[in-house]
Amino acid sequence: MSQRDTFMSRVQLALLIMLAVIVATVLVVRTLPVQPSHIVAARVIRLVPIGARFPKMAVVAETSSGITGQTTVNWSDIPCSVGDTIDAVQTGVSLVLKPATCRKALHRSSTSRP
Repeated sequence: MSQRDTFMSRVQLALLIMLAVIVATVLVVRTLPVQPSHIVAARVIRLVPIGARFPKMAVVAETSSGITGQTTVNWSDIPCSVGDTIDAVQTGVSLVLKPATCRKALHRSSTSRP
């Protein structure tokens, strides 16, 4: 075999090994069980106005474990202020907020909405 043929066979072997590692990783990840959904309490950390033509407000909340999530509500339907508690559904590391379940905090934040 020439030197070029040896190099090509090594490249092909390396590509075959990389493909096998990728396939094995995908198979392992697909067989991992998904965590069941559960309701958690999250604290509203930010209210962000978005949209100029159709004004909405993004409500950003964080759980005690540090997972954040956000949802968008109409400007006139904002049920929360910064520091309030809101219910959310956590599945793995994703968080889906339920804005209608907002509960007022005992201590008001200095950045809360009037």
